[in-house]
Amino acid sequence: MNILKKSLVFLLTLGAFSSPMAAQASGPAPVLDAQPGATLELVQAEGKQDPPGILNDLKIDNVRQLALRLSSNRNWLRKDVLKALDKMGVRVSEIFAEAPEFVKVDQKLYRLVLEKVGSGWQGFDPHSSPYLIFLDHDTFDGYGENFALAFESGKERMIIEEDLHKVAAIGLSLRDITPDEWPKGGAGVVGIDQPIRLGKVAPRFRSANPLDIESIVNSSTSCLVESAPTSCSGGVPVCSSPNASPYFVLSSLLIKTNHEGAFSGDPGIELYPLRANLGSPFGGSTDVRTTWIFDGRTVTDLMGRSRYLPDVDNNYTWYPISGGLALFPSQVSNTWAATLIEDDDTKGRLKIDRNKYNPVKKRDAFIDFFPFDLFDNLVSAGNYAYLILTLGILNDSDDLFLQSLEVSNATFCSEALGQSFPYTLTFDSSEWSFQGYFACIDPTCVPDPCAGDPCCGDPCCGDPYCGGGCGPYGCP
Repeated sequence: MNILKKSLVFLLTLGAFSSPMAAQASGPAPVLDAQPGATLELVQAEGKQDPPGILNDLKIDNVRQLALRLSSNRNWLRKDVLKALDKMGVRVSEIFAEAPEFVKVDQKLYRLVLEKVGSGWQGFDPHSSPYLIFLDHDTFDGYGENFALAFESGKERMIIEEDLHKVAAIGLSLRDITPDEWPKGGAGVVGIDQPIRLGKVAPRFRSANPLDIESIVNSSTSCLVESAPTSCSGGVPVCSSPNASPYFVLSSLLIKTNHEGAFSGDPGIELYPLRANLGSPFGGSTDVRTTWIFDGRTVTDLMGRSRYLPDVDNNYTWYPISGGLALFPSQVSNTWAATLIEDDDTKGRLKIDRNKYNPVKKRDAFIDFFPFDLFDNLVSAGNYAYLILTLGILNDSDDLFLQSLEVSNATFCSEALGQSFPYTLTFDSSEWSFQGYFACIDPTCVPDPCAGDPCCGDPCCGDPYCGGGCGPYGCP
């Protein structure tokens, strides 16, 4: 039986939906079951090719000058900046008082971001140790796949991958942004043909990490924003409060493999909550987007709460989402698939060939194979929070983390009902994992999570190297 399943998946992967006309005639493809690992080699995970670097020889000069200055003046390598770089990519505008928030290239806006790369950081002394500033290949790849443009002590050089393991290296990149991040009135924007000014080093590195879920659950209030569903009815979690609705809340994320090369920087992680729909019409939307982008940004979850999504840089590291992200409403669908993408092109937009199969790992360890045409996407932004779009992706430049992971209400009803709250469930696949819990969320109950805490969410509070202070952006 397993041999037959392997052969069927192989044939479907190679031949199903070979053209839009054929797909329309044949209708939805069957869903297959397979033992874990049986057919993973038959499912393409990578996009066809990475796009070229954003900058070319005619546009690189001002970014080159910026990298040169960062390599020659080390007064910005403070303890608080290095501490932040250990955990995430850091925007240049978070370090320097006059640095622009955005750089404009060909009518698109990008942030200037720094990130630690390689294994040459052991024993690093910010006052004396050598270090490199290099341009990642997403920004500039003019020297070919095996080389990168770098700067050390104000001098330009080319480096190979081995150099990243010998010397402390910091990648400088242009990170694209989503439309909702565009500034009003063009504030904080410079063109790529303009000098990038930095000014003085800011007195404090800014960070905005909200509190953990425990501080909300245990807060002294008679009204809890989150509580455990009390029962299940028709396979759906039931809330005791009439004002509350059941949600799956994401609490942490881990990646096991990096789909990026040595000079491509850290992965751009995007999470799509997808729902299998056997009645999905062929075609669908080719503009499928998500706001769940893990690159160090603050988003609004489906319950309207501000949440910080960490920059997911390192393999086999759990990245917590403080306060939890209300990711999927349980009443919308009994089952959905958490699908993780490494973005290679347009941030927040899904670009995968419709002919590819998405392997979805179920709780019982079996795997279902769905063509992407059979998925709906729960749009998670603005006024469209509950709009479900049928996928119809035509091009192919994003990389799929294998496998996608099934989340179902049945999992709560069989495993979490009656347990202590929040009861964390772990979902694990070959290339990534995540944790989360089911909760009833009451939007009418919003206690202040920072009440009585003068250092709420400030990791620098009381640290003399950060300057101490209170609040996520320092004292007024």
